[in-house]
Amino acid sequence: MQENLRHFMQRGYKSRGINSLDFVSYDDLAELQYAYRNKEEALVINRVDGFEYSFATNIVANRTVLANLLNTEVDDIHPKMLSYMQNLISPKLVASGPCQEMRLIGHDVDLANLPAIQFNEEDAGRYLTAGIVFAKDRRNPSFQNASVHRVQLQGKNQLGIRLEKGHLLALQQEAEKAGQDLEVAIAIGTHPAEMVASVSGLDYGVSEMALAGAIRGEALEMVHALTVDVDVPTTADIIIEGVIPAYKRELEGPFGDFQGYYVNPAQNHIVIVNAVTHTKDKPIFTSIRAGSHEDSLLLGLKNEVKIYEALMGKHKVTGVNLSPMVFNCIISIEKQNDAEPHEIIENAFSQYPWLKYCVVVDEDVDCYNMEDVWWAIGTRSNPSTGSSFIKSDASYNKDPYHIHSGKLGIDATVPCQYKHFFRRAKPKKSVY
Repeated sequence: MQENLRHFMQRGYKSRGINSLDFVSYDDLAELQYAYRNKEEALVINRVDGFEYSFATNIVANRTVLANLLNTEVDDIHPKMLSYMQNLISPKLVASGPCQEMRLIGHDVDLANLPAIQFNEEDAGRYLTAGIVFAKDRRNPSFQNASVHRVQLQGKNQLGIRLEKGHLLALQQEAEKAGQDLEVAIAIGTHPAEMVASVSGLDYGVSEMALAGAIRGEALEMVHALTVDVDVPTTADIIIEGVIPAYKRELEGPFGDFQGYYVNPAQNHIVIVNAVTHTKDKPIFTSIRAGSHEDSLLLGLKNEVKIYEALMGKHKVTGVNLSPMVFNCIISIEKQNDAEPHEIIENAFSQYPWLKYCVVVDEDVDCYNMEDVWWAIGTRSNPSTGSSFIKSDASYNKDPYHIHSGKLGIDATVPCQYKHFFRRAKPKKSVY
């Protein structure tokens, strides 16, 4: 049997704790997950009152666990991801899998049985936020896309789904032009390799599950869904099968998004659910709070890799960090000359349009530690000499209030000629 989520948590958290609770009232679930939004430990609840599922969040909420997943060290996450992206392992189809041990089809489906959360007081309802949506290209059935979207519970067998510009929306639009519904399956309680691969920003036509296989070190086993022409990972705990109907939209939202504010309601797509399957052992329902450390790390990783790839040939980059807010980036380098930070900042802005603040630090600064970064800004940057610069370019494009109408770059590195005088004071090593 391939490694599933349970197995990974036992292995991947060997240097990090998992907070495991035996029982939690459903009424306390949203507040508890909110309390974990800035924590770096996983939370697993063995029983949620009134539900047959267990619950987990913060599965990939820190870089140590991400590095364990990628079989590397924190400082080598980005080159390792690039290596996996260049050495894909295609998934393989098998006859059956644990994800289909228990089957609810047709009238037996009741989505209210899932312990989905209404995260915020003004959210439109209960949401699935850690589900991977699978769909095939009707023109090229050998290709299957995987992506993550927010999904609202809207009835016994209906979901609302937010499709923004991207591959899944393109597939839906192509099916709709032909007057066809788009068949989909949503996998919940997946191994983190599948989640990381699904948000990796691969080009259209490149299989996200082939990247998951590369991360795993072996071909991911997939099984054909029961009621739709979609393949799903056998090791997922829960599978929801259904269709996105052509020409149908319903009101979805508001929803508290990754910035910590509400997204206004809009007419969005729906999913009519045909079946729900899950593992025989108590399945794990995974959930990600928008704007949490876990959310920021997963959202930022693909652009960290993109920035790293653009810089690595010319500069000695030792770290790229887009957490805990994906509008801000810290880049650490082994600086060769004093013009480098400006070049790096300009390059980072060109690679990642959402980028608003970019800070470059020396290699002796931990770019993943904001206390260390602020120390570097305070003791090494000099705004009056032009080491900081402002651009008027827009950053985040969904900005009707013009808050994100500029970019700021900060050089918080030591001038090369004075580096000796900025060596960090450290305690004498013990002889014991």
